[in-house]
Amino acid sequence: MMRVVQARSYRRWFEKLSDRRAKRAIAARIRRIQSQGAIAGDWKPIGSGIVELRFDIGPGYRVYVALTGSALIVLLAGGDKSTQQRDIAKAKRVLEDWRMLNEN
Repeated sequence: MMRVVQARSYRRWFEKLSDRRAKRAIAARIRRIQSQGAIAGDWKPIGSGIVELRFDIGPGYRVYVALTGSALIVLLAGGDKSTQQRDIAKAKRVLEDWRMLNEN
């Protein structure tokens, strides 16, 4: 089973998300990825080791994750189609900061 780490930026976004259906779908996908040990569902690599998980709910929610090694997934950021470019840039910054602090 993969270990999941939530970046503060992701946690804040998820806690503020008011769409309960989207929250359930996102949490279920993360649990599935965690238990299967592989990316599942609709996703797209966006570069820099980051994958965009896509959800066809509401405005088109996105969750940005990075797999580090074979046993850890880092949840970086979230958003929707309207904020996609800004969210991708944020996810890249968060991953860069996380790597500086955690990978020696």
